[in-house]
Amino acid sequence: MVSIERKFWYWLSKHWSTIILLASSVISLLSRYYMRGFLSSDMEQCLIPWYDVIKKQGGLASLSQPVGNYNVPYQTLIALFTYIPFKPIYLYKLLSCLFDWLLAVIIYRIIRQAGLTKLYASVAYGVALNLPVIAFNSTMWGQCDSIYSFFCLLALYFLYQNRHTLSFISFGTAFAFKLQAIFVLPFFLFVYARNKFEEKSGDFSLLQFLWIPVMMIVLSLGGISQGMPVSQVFDIYHMQTITFTAMSVGYSGFWRFLIQADDFVYYLNLFRYGILLTVFVLLLIMVYLLRNQKKWSMTDFYSNAFLMTYSCVFFLPAMHERYSYCYIVLGLILCFLDKKIIPAFLALVAIDLSAYCQYLFPANPSISWRMVSFFNCICYALSLWYILFNRNRNTEKDELSAII
Repeated sequence: MVSIERKFWYWLSKHWSTIILLASSVISLLSRYYMRGFLSSDMEQCLIPWYDVIKKQGGLASLSQPVGNYNVPYQTLIALFTYIPFKPIYLYKLLSCLFDWLLAVIIYRIIRQAGLTKLYASVAYGVALNLPVIAFNSTMWGQCDSIYSFFCLLALYFLYQNRHTLSFISFGTAFAFKLQAIFVLPFFLFVYARNKFEEKSGDFSLLQFLWIPVMMIVLSLGGISQGMPVSQVFDIYHMQTITFTAMSVGYSGFWRFLIQADDFVYYLNLFRYGILLTVFVLLLIMVYLLRNQKKWSMTDFYSNAFLMTYSCVFFLPAMHERYSYCYIVLGLILCFLDKKIIPAFLALVAIDLSAYCQYLFPANPSISWRMVSFFNCICYALSLWYILFNRNRNTEKDELSAII
């Protein structure tokens, strides 16, 4: 018996990464199974009614005109759902959960790409699968943010390897599924500019950006083949941008801290300024990085992607609470590349989770959104300071130490 125990514990000591992978996968499966029946208001008021209309109009045949305000690729998937004999609530959630796992896998690959051990990568995989923000988004809310975020991460994964065509095909796919992929676009522009300034152009041409509309059209062929005008593929996104008329729609960012963000009068007077302010902030960040960040490590790569994505959501008007999804995922990756970011990341998750719970469980006591927004402002300021100034200074010290 003692010999068996010794062998068992010896096996455990050699296979921690495998154990974490299996345990986190099983736990995530069980947690999603127990949350499968939760009906969010988005599911009740939008997603299931869209499914019913598409099914009534003949499934794929209904794609000649948009139903709801989601993009054509996602509506195509809804049309395909109508041919499967399961409740739509489960089909929506199964699709999003599938991309939860794919998201966790690409995070595992990124951590391994950084040269970290399988154990670290396995922990990152497990955290990604079981992080409440990710689990609630797909399994309780029934939303599809994991889909576009997966393709954004895949695009960054290829971009770091200078596989530009694959990167832009992936990013175009993300953009075809969700307009919110645009939050990552400034980082692609920054990398393009950086390569040109350093005369490392390679195959990174401005023409690569044309993959974005190309993939939008390719993935919308289900609707185009049914008679939907090609222009409608892009008009849906324009419709999304004018649907909500508030400086903040649930997101605790810059505008929710300053003003009564759901007041239409403020939106009418400030939303253009909010867009221009965001562009100005991004421009300042890019100029500073182009002039000062000489080294281009993997940590720098994902730090800058995180900061620019965070800046977009933090300053842009009409942001929803779910729009932080992509920078939360990038922040998770950063936690394993640079442990100093962990406190800020945990604060961001808490901020996000408070907004999620306020939406999903409206019977909960209301919270002070100005106070939550204040903490988000602090997190943004600290992230800005650390990534732009402190990380660069630490990098220079590390290089000097290595020389000495």
